[in-house]
Amino acid sequence: MLTLILATWRLTSLIHREDGPARMFEKLRHLLGVRYNAYSIQYATNNLSEGILCFWCSSVWGATLICILAALLKVIPWRDAPLSILAASTGAIVVEEFLG
Repeated sequence: MLTLILATWRLTSLIHREDGPARMFEKLRHLLGVRYNAYSIQYATNNLSEGILCFWCSSVWGATLICILAALLKVIPWRDAPLSILAASTGAIVVEEFLG
């Protein structure tokens, strides 16, 4: 479970705030509606981009991707995936609050 939590935290961190190689995550955020004002502060232009700018919200989506991948690779059983999503998201939030 620790691996799922750390993978969720890393993926969420990439999507939420990092540029990534060739600025791919910045481009993804822009595509989803995240913009910058004159002071380089991010703001949302729609509901989806609001979810990307909120670490807690985007950790649910990151945990969903990680847990589906883990279930496909048979790391966790499919019946445990829904609870694993919630647990991995919560764990990623705890890691973020501890490090932040």
